[in-house]
Amino acid sequence: MGGWLPSANNAKKFNLQFSWECWSPTNNSIVPIVTQDVPIETTTGDWDAYTSFKVPFAVVLSSSGCAAGDIFALRIRRLAASGDEITGEIVVEGAAITYTANKLGIAS
Repeated sequence: MGGWLPSANNAKKFNLQFSWECWSPTNNSIVPIVTQDVPIETTTGDWDAYTSFKVPFAVVLSSSGCAAGDIFALRIRRLAASGDEITGEIVVEGAAITYTANKLGIAS
C-alpha cells in the first residue's frame, strides 16, 4: 500500500492495520466476522509535507485454509501509534496485490 503524509513530520510514527479473510461464496452465505490482523507501525525520517511512503505486508494464503475460487477481502485502517504520533492525516494512494502461483490454468 502506498500514499503520502500531507504534513511535515520528523521521527514520528503512524500505525496501519491490514485485516484480511477469505471464504467460499455460495448463495446466501454469511461473510465471516473474524479477520487475520497485521499491524505495521512506520517511523518517519525527516519528512517534508507530501512525502510518499510504501507499507508492504505479506499474506500466506496457502497455509490459511483459503482455496482456489475463494473470496479474498482486505481492510486497511489506521490505529494509534505506540508513541510520537504523526501530525495530520494519512493519504492512501492505492494498494496492489501480487501473488505467486505454482500452476496456471487447467490441465488439458
